[in-house]
Amino acid sequence: MSYDLNTLATARDNLLLAEVAAWVHDMGKCADAFYQPDGVGFNANQCVGNPRVNPHKAVFSNTDLPTLQYWSRLTTNRGQCARLQEALHPTALWKTLQRHNLSLPNKAITLAGIGNGNFLEILLWGRPLVSNPDNYSNFQTILGNSLVYLAGTLGRAHAVAHLEKEDAADGGSSQEIVSPFGFTFSGVSSLDNKLVRVISQFGRPRKDFIYELYLQFRGAPGDTRRPINEVTLWDWSSIVAALYKAELARCVLTNQQRKPSDVSWRLLSIRVDGLQYLLSVSRIPDVLARRKLLTDALNRVQTLIEETYPLGLEVYRDENGSVFVVSDIENLLDKSQVNTETLRTLIQNEFAAGTVKNNPCLAMKRERVPELYLDDKPWKGQPTPQELPPIANHLKRDIRETTDPQWLETLWQNQNAKACLEVCTVCGLRPQGSSSQARERKVCDVCEQRRADRAQQWVRTLCCGDHPTIWIDELTDSHGRYALIVGAFDLSGWLAGDLVRTLAVRQPDNNNRTADKVSKNPSFARLRRVWETTRTFWQQVAPTEPGKLSDSVIGRVMGSAEPRLKIQGRLNGQALTPYHTYELVLHGGIRLSVLWDGKCFITCDNLDYLNSLMSPKKVQDILKQGETFLIEASDDTGKRHQLDSITLSQDAAPIAESSFVPALPLLAEPRVFMALVPADKALEIIRQIKTKYEREMGKVRNRLPLHLGVVFAPRPTPLRAVLDAGRAMLERQTVAGVWEVLCCARKMVSQGDSLPQRFQPDQAGQFAEWYEVTLQRDDQRLTWHIPALMGDGQTEDFWYPYVFLDNPVEPTTRKRYFKSRNPWKGCDSWLVHAAELQVGDRVWFTPATFDFEFLDTTTRRFEIHYDTNGRRTNRRTRPFYIDDLERFDRLWEVFLRLSTTQRHQVVRTIEVTREKWFARDRNGTSVTDPVFKQFVHDTLAGAEWDWKTLPQHIRDQFVAAGVRGELADLLELRMEILKEE
Repeated sequence: MSYDLNTLATARDNLLLAEVAAWVHDMGKCADAFYQPDGVGFNANQCVGNPRVNPHKAVFSNTDLPTLQYWSRLTTNRGQCARLQEALHPTALWKTLQRHNLSLPNKAITLAGIGNGNFLEILLWGRPLVSNPDNYSNFQTILGNSLVYLAGTLGRAHAVAHLEKEDAADGGSSQEIVSPFGFTFSGVSSLDNKLVRVISQFGRPRKDFIYELYLQFRGAPGDTRRPINEVTLWDWSSIVAALYKAELARCVLTNQQRKPSDVSWRLLSIRVDGLQYLLSVSRIPDVLARRKLLTDALNRVQTLIEETYPLGLEVYRDENGSVFVVSDIENLLDKSQVNTETLRTLIQNEFAAGTVKNNPCLAMKRERVPELYLDDKPWKGQPTPQELPPIANHLKRDIRETTDPQWLETLWQNQNAKACLEVCTVCGLRPQGSSSQARERKVCDVCEQRRADRAQQWVRTLCCGDHPTIWIDELTDSHGRYALIVGAFDLSGWLAGDLVRTLAVRQPDNNNRTADKVSKNPSFARLRRVWETTRTFWQQVAPTEPGKLSDSVIGRVMGSAEPRLKIQGRLNGQALTPYHTYELVLHGGIRLSVLWDGKCFITCDNLDYLNSLMSPKKVQDILKQGETFLIEASDDTGKRHQLDSITLSQDAAPIAESSFVPALPLLAEPRVFMALVPADKALEIIRQIKTKYEREMGKVRNRLPLHLGVVFAPRPTPLRAVLDAGRAMLERQTVAGVWEVLCCARKMVSQGDSLPQRFQPDQAGQFAEWYEVTLQRDDQRLTWHIPALMGDGQTEDFWYPYVFLDNPVEPTTRKRYFKSRNPWKGCDSWLVHAAELQVGDRVWFTPATFDFEFLDTTTRRFEIHYDTNGRRTNRRTRPFYIDDLERFDRLWEVFLRLSTTQRHQVVRTIEVTREKWFARDRNGTSVTDPVFKQFVHDTLAGAEWDWKTLPQHIRDQFVAAGVRGELADLLELRMEILKEE
C-alpha cells in the first residue's frame, strides 16, 4: 500500500497549527506565576479524589469554562471542580495573559480522518489525564471522538517526553537553569516578558516563530524542583511537538486513528560523512563553502519534512546530518510518494539542491548522496529504557561516502570536459573549468565560484566588527605557525540512556537501591538536553555564528588583531580577478598576502609576523606612494607564478573598524569541535577549555570523557594536511578503565582550604565545598575536583556525582549508593556518591586526554594513529591526561632554571640512551627499568642547577617525566613548537 504525501500538503495549515499547540501546550511554565505558591500544581482538596490540577494550563477563565458545549457532561464534584480550581487559582495562566493583554488563537483544527477541535480546548485537555487508558473511553463520551483524539494524542506525547518520577524529586524548589550534568547556568527571571515575546510571534512565519520560542523557552524551566530542573521548556516542548506532529501526520496519511496508548514512532536519519566532505579541501574558503552547502542541504530537507509535507520534526543535528521523529509507517521512505516520486527521492533531491546564496548553479547536486535510515521497528518512548528512541544506533552507523556515478559520468561527457583531461583539485570530481581563472587555479567553475562567494562576503563584512577571518595567513603567530584545535565528547553512553540512569532523582535508601526507583529516566527530552548542552559548550568556546566570536573562550584569549591595510595603485599589465588572493613581493623576497576586490588590494596576512621579519621597519612603512611591487599567484598545489606588478598611487592605510579576532571556528557540534588559531595561543586555549570542562562537567567527568588535540604547522603547510591530522585525532576511541582511590577529602572555602585558581569564579557557588579525589592507575595519578554543592552554594548535591565501583559486592557500609547498568562492563554495577568514596576503592573512570603533533612535514600526519587502548602507536607518552597540564606547567617553570643548551642536552642524553638500551621500546620496557630510572635521576642531578634544593616531590616528578619520555614532549611543545625560551 502506498500513501499520497499530497494529503499532508492539503492538511499543512492545520497540521502546523496543531504543531504550534504542542509547542506552547506548557507555556504557563514561562510565566512568573509558575514560581508562586502552588503555581507548579496542587491537589484540589475540594474535589472528589483530590485530583492533581495545574493552574499553568488554565487557558479558560472560570466564567468561560461553563460555556464549553460538553461542560455539563463533566462530573460536578470532580471534572468541573478540578478545572474550576485551576482557573480560580491566582497563578492561572489566563490571568497572566489577561494582565498583559495577550490572546491565543481561537481557531478550529480540522484534519481528514480525525475531525476538528478547537486550539484552546486542545491546550486545555492535552494532558496525560486524558490519554491514560483508564480514562480515555470516558473522555471519548465527554469530549467527542475528534477532540479526545487531538487532545489525548497531545497528552500521550506529553507523557512520552515526560521526565517521570517527578514526585520523587527531593531537592526542593529552585529558580535556576541547570545543565543535565548538574552545573547551574543561570537564574530564572522575567518569565512574563519571555511569554509576551513568544505570543507576539503568533501568526509569523513558522521559522521566525520557532526561533523566538528557542530564544525565550531555553530560559524557562521544564520544572522548578531539583534535580529535575535540568530540562528547559525549549527541550521539553520541542520533543512534545515532534511526537504530536508525527502521529497526527500518520493518521492523516493512513486515515487510521489509534488509541493514545498504542501510539508509536520511528526515527529517520539523513547522514553523510560530513567530516570527510568538509575537511578534504586545501583552502579555508572551500571549507566554509562546503559547510554552507551542507547546512543549506540539511535545511532544505528539514523544510521538506517539517513544512512541505509535515511528517515530523528534526530532533538532532551534527556535522554528519540530521535525525527526525517521523510517523510510524513501515517502509515510509518508499511507500509514501508524490505522483511517482517517493519520499526517499524527494529527500535526496532536496539535499542535492543545497547551495550557497540560493544559486542553483552552485548546488551540491550529486557530489554527496546521503544515506537514509528509518527505524525498522517502532518505539513508544515509555517505559524507558525498553522503549527509548534508538538515536544512539543511528549515530554509530557507518556512513559510506557516496557520489552518484551516473551524475559523475555526465559531467565528463560534454565537449568542454572532453577537452580537459584534468580533474578539479578541490572537489576531485568535476573537470577543471574552461575560464582562465579556473584553469589558472586548476579548479572547476563551480568550486571557483563557491570560493569567490566566500571572499566577496568577507569583503562585505570587513568593517562590520566581530567577523572571523577566512585566511590562513591571518591566523599565523609571530613565528609564522598556526594550529588546529580539535575536541570530541563521547556521548554514546548518554544518548543510549545508560549514563542518564547514573544520575539520581532521589536519594537512595534501604528501600530504594535500584535504577528504576532512584535513577533519572532517560526521557527523550533529557536526551535532547544532553546534546544541546555539549553543542552549547563548543559554541561558547568558538561560535560558528558570525558576530559572537569576541565574547567566546577563544575570543577572550585572542583579543583583536590590528586593522587590515588598503593598498591602492595602478596595475602594470593584465587585469586581476576580483575576490582572488595574490601575493605582493616586498623587499627581501618577503611575500604579503592580499585580496583584490576589483579596485584595490586588502591585506589578508598577519602583519605582526611580517613586521618581525622586516624589523626595524614595518609593512606599512614600505607600502608607500610611487613604490612598485611584483604580483604573484599560486594554484592549489602551491606552485607560484608571476602575473603583474602594481605601482602604489598613495600610501597604504589601515581600514577603519577592520580589527578582528584572529581565529576561525570550523565546527562546533554536539560531539566534535574544530578551530584554527595562531600556534602561540593554542596551549592557553586548551587550558581554558579544560577549565570550562571541569567547571561545567566536573560532577560527571568520570562518565563524560573529553579528548582534545592540537595540530601545529608552519605557515606554508597545506591546510588539507592539517585537517587530515585533526580528523585522525578525532578518531580516538574512549577507553574507560579501573582506577584506585588514593585519597578522598571534602574541602571548604569557609575552612580556609585552598581552591585552585581556575575554580575561583565558583567559590561562592558550587565550589564553596568540593571533594578532592586522587586516583591512580599504573604509574599515573590525577586529581578530580568534584563540586559538592549546587549553584546556589548552599544546597548539597545528592544527585549528580556518582561513581561506578568495580567491586560487585554491595557496599552496605555506605549510605548513598544504588545499582545501574555500567556501559563499559555491560552489566549492572554499584554506584556510590563521591562523598562515600573510600581509600582503596577501585572505580571506573574515563579520563579526559590531550594530544598534539607538529607537522614538520605533511607525511607526519600519518603517524597519528591510536591503538585499542587509546594510545598513540608510535608515541607511547601520548595522549596525555588533561590533568597533566598543570603538572607540565609546574615542571616547565622549574626547568627554565636551566639554560636553553642544558635543557636540550639533558633531554637528548636521556632519549639517546633510551634508544641505545631499548631500541624503539614499543612495549615501554624503559619505563619500569630501575637502572634506566637511576640513569635519568643522575642525568638530571648532574645538570647545571642546584638539584638538591628542589623539593623532593618536584624531583620525583622530574625523574618520572624523564623516564616516561614526557620531558622530551615538554621540550618539543614549549621550545621547538611554541618557541618559548
